[in-house]
Amino acid sequence: RDRGNRDGSAWRRNLSNAVAELLIWRRTTAARKEERFSRALEDLIGSPTHAGSKRGLSDSDGAYDCVLRMQTTARKKRRVLNEAARSVGHLLCSRYLLDRTSLSFWQIRRGKAGDISRLKALASKFGDKRVLTMIAKRNADPDKASPAESVSALISGWKDTSAHVEEGSIDELEMQIQEQTVRATVDRLRSKMSMLPANQEEDQRTV
Repeated sequence: RDRGNRDGSAWRRNLSNAVAELLIWRRTTAARKEERFSRALEDLIGSPTHAGSKRGLSDSDGAYDCVLRMQTTARKKRRVLNEAARSVGHLLCSRYLLDRTSLSFWQIRRGKAGDISRLKALASKFGDKRVLTMIAKRNADPDKASPAESVSALISGWKDTSAHVEEGSIDELEMQIQEQTVRATVDRLRSKMSMLPANQEEDQRTV
């Protein structure tokens, strides 16, 4: 069917890309366990548009509807994968490793704490001043600054604050991010302390 352009080529290209993605998804256990996906796949294979088929749908519109149903399941599964990847900091890092110039400030600003801490480690490893500058700019907002994940993580990446660094250097950016991380960590601890009962808070201070 023509989907807007004169010869329908854009629609055919998009459909080809969608089918290629679905052929990959059909090989996954997660998709095969979804009844909606499995049934749509069976209907698509049974469609008259499928070579050698003797049963199924009456026209190409029916096959297209099967693809849409399968795409809905694939989209939900992809969202789950993205959330899982983001929770351990793989989403921004994977994109960065594929193309170090592809990340924008908007993407870094929206990144989760796990993404940012691991991205910072990668940017430091590669000496990427552009990405470190964007992380420092993001952390300048108190609502966006990422606290340390743990004391050991803070210690392992600690920079000597007494050392002399050149203005505008990568070392200066790393120290700036370190200071922002410490402040965010202190703010997080203060916030948690304020929610403790009075007697428990006193015990915590004593410890």
